[in-house]
Amino acid sequence: MLDANAPIVPLADVDFAALCADDRRVFPAPRDAFLHCWTAMPDATGLAWLADGKLAGWGLIRRCREGHKIGPLVADTSGIANALYAALCAAVPAGDTVYLDVPLPNAAAVAGRYDCA
Repeated sequence: MLDANAPIVPLADVDFAALCADDRRVFPAPRDAFLHCWTAMPDATGLAWLADGKLAGWGLIRRCREGHKIGPLVADTSGIANALYAALCAAVPAGDTVYLDVPLPNAAAVAGRYDCA
């Protein structure tokens, strides 16, 4: 459950055009149709960080063959990324394995250690 005072909201509450525009910062081509399907898939939870009404981060966790996988996870700062990561992990049953799907160009995320405990 999300803290009512936290800037983290369900991804479905974010303007879809804003989500698509933010995705273009990290992906070289528009993928609106993909994002529409991706954010609506069953057994998935999407969350976003809103700062003064502006999208500053977002991510999705989904069930996979074993455990759950987070990806994408897009954020303006590492602090926002960490908060979203923790909130996404909290959306799955305790003890379930969580994988972070990190693109190799993101050296900071690859080097980071994340804990769902």
